[in-house]
Amino acid sequence: MPEILTKHPDIVMKVLKSQGAQCGTGAKPKILTKCPAENFCTLTGGELCVYGTDEVGKMTQLSPQDLCRTSSAPVSTHEEMPALPPASHPPQEVVAGIPIAVALVSVGLFAIVRHR
Repeated sequence: MPEILTKHPDIVMKVLKSQGAQCGTGAKPKILTKCPAENFCTLTGGELCVYGTDEVGKMTQLSPQDLCRTSSAPVSTHEEMPALPPASHPPQEVVAGIPIAVALVSVGLFAIVRHR
């Protein structure tokens, strides 16, 4: 089950509660046994542990090094994140239409300036 790290844990828990989650109620975790009671949420589909950014040290699935890697920081034994997909490019029709749009705007601006 996942741990969630957010800048606004209170808002995340409020959203989860609005969808039927039981958060901070003292329910006993079955899987996330190290989750603090006030951070624990249970849903029909599983469990979540919601942490604020000031609680990174309490997390069991992520470490501060996982979040702020530098060349000197030790690499976690956790599985590496997959590479991001290559950036998508706009369709050729859009690219081909750019010079036409620029020409039309230029003609319009020229007509306005000339009219004055």
